[in-house]
Amino acid sequence: MSIPLLLVYGVLVKGALEDVRSLAISQDLLLGGWALLAAWEVAEGHALTVLLLLALTVWGMGYGHKMLVWLFLPVYPYWPVLLLAAGAREGRVGEGDVLAVSLVSLLSPWAGVSAFVGMMAWLAWQKKAGKLWVPAMPGILVGLALWGLWSIAVS
Repeated sequence: MSIPLLLVYGVLVKGALEDVRSLAISQDLLLGGWALLAAWEVAEGHALTVLLLLALTVWGMGYGHKMLVWLFLPVYPYWPVLLLAAGAREGRVGEGDVLAVSLVSLLSPWAGVSAFVGMMAWLAWQKKAGKLWVPAMPGILVGLALWGLWSIAVS
């Protein structure tokens, strides 16, 4: 396993345990992981990817005009982050969830899609069980794990 993947797994496992226990995630943990992985990606020459995800994440946390969403629509691999960012601006999704999916999307756009689908499947399953407040981080972790297994199987 690569160092960035281990970093993301570590941050998400710690975040998932925290989320299940208290229904809140320490944003310092996610921001620290995001900054470390972003620095790694910039060093590898993926500065544009980091810049786009940073702009999407900051927009999702409520900074900037609502109409700025039109600037991000052509960036199709990062639509899961865009959807979560729009949900966070309306108060339907936590900012920590946007940060977590954005962190996973730094690895690969398909990792972000997988984390988003895993999160949505987890939330639907938990809501069907009758729970009102559901932590989303375990679903993001499951989605990332499935992406990891798929990428190992393909390579």
